[in-house]
Amino acid sequence: HILNESGALDIEAAISDVVDECPYKGNLLAAVPVVSCLVAPSAWQLANASNGTGYGNGNGNGDGSSDLGAGGNGTAGAGAAGPVIPRVVRETYGLPKIISLGAPFRCPERGCSAVAELNLNQTVLPYRQCLLTVTVNQTDFDADQGTDESIQWLKVNEGVVLANVTPGHNPCRAQCNGRPLTAEQRQFVALAQHDITNSVSAGDGRLRIEVKISDYVDECAYEGYLLSGYAFVTCNFADHLLAERPAA
Repeated sequence: HILNESGALDIEAAISDVVDECPYKGNLLAAVPVVSCLVAPSAWQLANASNGTGYGNGNGNGDGSSDLGAGGNGTAGAGAAGPVIPRVVRETYGLPKIISLGAPFRCPERGCSAVAELNLNQTVLPYRQCLLTVTVNQTDFDADQGTDESIQWLKVNEGVVLANVTPGHNPCRAQCNGRPLTAEQRQFVALAQHDITNSVSAGDGRLRIEVKISDYVDECAYEGYLLSGYAFVTCNFADHLLAERPAA
């Protein structure tokens, strides 16, 4: 039972620190609790049902039926329908085939670095494979003056997996030149489906992704940030763990 003796029901929810945008009606956390209660037959109804005394609407003669919905002993008429007790059906659900997590990263200054942290230690099942994809929003990465306008490095748990990559576009200059970038062009895939299984399974499941831009990336910020993007991880489980379990 989750209700206390007074009948009060306290419901509390919490969100993580990285839930920091796109509020619903001004609230980063918004929800509506819904409670449904079922009413069982009273002791009086059960007792009268067992001895043949029914209850009804008092408009006619009863027939003494033991049905809770029928009139009884000639003092009640056609019975009103009694409460319906729902039959609870126990269902079983299969195990998930994959688990996916993602987090944004961003920083506002030239030469800055930004971090995204993920915790993949959320299951007792071992992962078979985990793949990481990192996208970066285009800002000042066109190197139009021959300067170094690049992603200097991308690290996963302190290990460099990508270095000195130039995404190649400046959306502001493209707009001024009458050749605005498409939505697809505005997002650069820095890392695609990179295998990080060992990084996840060899430690405690925590994954730290850090990205740094060069000092010459200094204009055309995306939503106020010279570096911004998203890290996304998908892990799947070993096939033998996904075999259907017998019903309990």
